Amino acid sequence: MKKETVLIWLESILKTTPEALQRIADNKSVAQNLRDAFPHPYTLDDAVTFLDNVRQGKMGIVYGMFLNTGELVGVISLTPGRDVNRYSAEVGYFVGVQYWNRGYATEALRLVGNFAQFRHGLKRLYATVFDFNLASMRVLEKAGFEKEGIMKSSAIKDDKILDEHLYGLVLGKSNIKIIGRFKF
Repeated sequence: MKKETVLIWLESILKTTPEALQRIADNKSVAQNLRDAFPHPYTLDDAVTFLDNVRQGKMGIVYGMFLNTGELVGVISLTPGRDVNRYSAEVGYFVGVQYWNRGYATEALRLVGNFAQFRHGLKRLYATVFDFNLASMRVLEKAGFEKEGIMKSSAIKDDKILDEHLYGLVLGKSNIKIIGRFKF
């Protein structure tokens, strides 16, 4: 029988330092896959501002992805919908380049889905991915998300018009096994 290993845990991003956040965020390969609001270069001031915005409730629900050693490897967030979309939330995430291809983003998505359902009563999560980001599409699929469609010419990044792929997960209908944990 294969022993299950806890890959990561999710805890408030406010448990980390601006220096640790900058260390994983300051990389063009990270920034190119995220919205333009995510700067590059990512300075220490950017990290301080981001953590202040989280503290003030301006960024949705934001968690750090931590290794058992306490090392920050990524960030994942939920932005709950409003009005008729109040049972849905957009999920966004990134992992520092030095931690890519280790399953951390997949596990974080599984964990945050569980949290969204049982702690916040959400019914659905969704994410959009630029058409060139095949790795993120695969991460979402491994976490149980399904491609719901392609939004043609819906984004602009680096002066290029891009399609975005819409992925969704109806919570409570996935058979994905969760082996990580949350810390509250």
